[in-house]
Amino acid sequence: MAGVRVAATLALLVTAVGAALAAPGDGCVGRYVLLRASGALVDRAHDTIVLDRSSAVIDPACGAAVVDAHATRRGSRIAARWPSCRGARSLRLRVRATADCSLLRGVVVGQRRRSRIVAVTSTCGDGVVDPGRGERCDDGNVLDGDGCDATCGRCDEGTTFATTWDAIQANVFDAACTTCHGANASGGLDLRAPGTHARITGAIVPGVPGLLEIAPGDRNTSYIWLKIAKGAAGAGGAYDDVTGPGMPIGTPLAPDVVEAFGRWVDAGAPETGIVSGTDALTTACR
Repeated sequence: MAGVRVAATLALLVTAVGAALAAPGDGCVGRYVLLRASGALVDRAHDTIVLDRSSAVIDPACGAAVVDAHATRRGSRIAARWPSCRGARSLRLRVRATADCSLLRGVVVGQRRRSRIVAVTSTCGDGVVDPGRGERCDDGNVLDGDGCDATCGRCDEGTTFATTWDAIQANVFDAACTTCHGANASGGLDLRAPGTHARITGAIVPGVPGLLEIAPGDRNTSYIWLKIAKGAAGAGGAYDDVTGPGMPIGTPLAPDVVEAFGRWVDAGAPETGIVSGTDALTTACR
C-alpha cells in the first residue's frame, strides 16, 4: 500500500478473519501483531503473525508448513516448522495461546537464534499498522478527525476514485494483496502499481488451464476474481473447487466489494471510467 511499509517480514499466512475461539484439539485462526519481541528473527514494529488451524507460511518465499496444535487446560499449544527459511536451515514457531485465542506467547527459533514474542489479535485501534487488514494507519484509537479515521484508512468518507480500476488497485490490491503479490511475487504475480492492469488483463495463469488472471467480460474465467470470491465465501462455499486457498490471505474482502469487482470484470475490465454498480469499491474508506 502506498505510503505504508508492508508488514511482511514475518507473515504466517492463511485464510482467516480475526481470531476464532479454540475448540478442543484445534489451534487458533487469525492475524496477530507483536506487542513485544526480542532477537533478530522478528521485527516488532513491522511483523504480523497470521495462523490457521492446518497450515502456515513464514514469508511467501518460505512455503507452507503444517501447524501442530494441541488443546490445554488454559488454551492451546501451537507449533510449526519450516525446513529452510530466513537464512536458517530450520525455523520453528512455538507459542501458547489463551483459551479465547486473543494472546500468543512463545518463541521463534532458527539456527542458534531465538526471538521471544508476545502477540495479540490484530484490530484497528491497537496502535500497529497492519496492511493485511487493509489498514493505512493506526493511531491507537477508533476516533475520526485526528489524522487516522475510525477504520484505520486515513481518508475522508466522501472521497471517491476517478475510475473503478484506480479503486481496485487501491482498495483491493494495495490494501490486501501486495504483501504476498508484491516484491515477493508469490505465484509469479506482482500486483503493485504501476502497470498492474497490463500485467493481469488477458494473462495466462501458469498451471491453471482454461482461466486467465483477468478475462475481460467474464468473471467466472478470471482466476483473480475467483480466488477473492472463494476467500469471501469461506470453507464450504460456492467456490471450493477453485484451486488453492481463497484470497486475500487474512481478512477476506466484503461481499459487496467482491461483487463490485466482478461487475468491473464483466464490463470488460476497463482501465478508465466508472463501471455502474461499483460504488462499494470507489468509496475510498472501506
